[in-house]
Amino acid sequence: MSKMKKVLPVLLMIWPYLPLILLFTDSYRILMDVYLGFTGPVYILNIVNVFTCRSADPAKETAHCGMLLKLLQIPFYLLFFIIWIQLFASKVISMSSSAPQFLFDMTSVVDILLMIIASRYGVDVEALLGMLTGIYALLMITSSMYGVSAAVKGVRSGQISRRKAVLLSVMHFIFALDVIGAVMMHASMKKSVPEVVQQNA
Repeated sequence: MSKMKKVLPVLLMIWPYLPLILLFTDSYRILMDVYLGFTGPVYILNIVNVFTCRSADPAKETAHCGMLLKLLQIPFYLLFFIIWIQLFASKVISMSSSAPQFLFDMTSVVDILLMIIASRYGVDVEALLGMLTGIYALLMITSSMYGVSAAVKGVRSGQISRRKAVLLSVMHFIFALDVIGAVMMHASMKKSVPEVVQQNA
């Protein structure tokens, strides 16, 4: 695999965290415009890359990259999940004066973070949530393509059964199960050997 093809999955690993990192810069709005403009190309290049890369054991290598992507993006998924839980909790809190104190604390912290990002970018919180939702959905689809590609390559090389490949591929597109599916995919490929290698042994 070429250096460029290795850089793309690494770039995808850190991509969802860039809006938070950019908060510490002086030109946040300009940099965020650049970030949003490059989000599509980065995702597309990763999808093309994962289905075209070649190596000695492409299924195992792709499954490994897919697992790392899913694991390293867990904090982003959790933050996004907390944001939506916070939105639901805020509705509950507004209707109940007896809500636990930690709910008030959690919603306050998330509210402050959202307001800081929204104000730095010059949009309202609702627009920011819309952008985050789009980035989250596309990110999940893109990172899941590593698992789908590993499944396809694994079936072709005889490293995984077709039924298991379909099951694990579907899991890659379900929240929380995607991480489990990626780990299981990697474990399956790690234990197996391509039929071509077995024949040459």
